Amino acid sequence: FHPNSAFVSLVSSHVNRGRRNRGSARRAVRQASVQATWTAGRLSLDGALLVLGDRPDGGRMLAPETTLALGARRAIAPRWQLQARLLNAADARTEPGRDYQGVGRQAWLGVRTELGGAGVR
Repeated sequence: FHPNSAFVSLVSSHVNRGRRNRGSARRAVRQASVQATWTAGRLSLDGALLVLGDRPDGGRMLAPETTLALGARRAIAPRWQLQARLLNAADARTEPGRDYQGVGRQAWLGVRTELGGAGVR
């Protein structure tokens, strides 16, 4: 596997002398994301993994979460692409805020076009 592009972000923030989340009451102290894209001819595949540590919200700690998103694009004509996306591919239970359940696995399929010509940018 040789990705055409990859992006890795490891974040550890708001840790100050043992006090967690000082100044940001709802942010995970530890989070990480990895994204990669692979392209071969007219086909492009991508994936993104997001890992969130526990985080406080409304007086209690929300559980850590890990989600995976997958995508594919294929050129079907010079200015047209067929696109597919699968969000939360593993159907992980998420809780973006206290007592609010995140949506499960989502999938969509679409067609994209590029508009061009004089005056259009």
